[in-house]
Amino acid sequence: MILNRNVMLYKFMKKFIIYVNVLIILQLLIMVQIQIIICHHVQ
Repeated sequence: MILNRNVMLYKFMKKFIIYVNVLIILQLLIMVQIQIIICHHVQ
């Protein structure tokens, strides 16, 4: 029972970490896009 709960928690944490990493990457991509747009407007 305890072992099973730990396995569930581990799986959940793995999914959560992947999800957070995806969000961070998306935010970085959006920031880069905004910077590119700003640079193009400035020139």
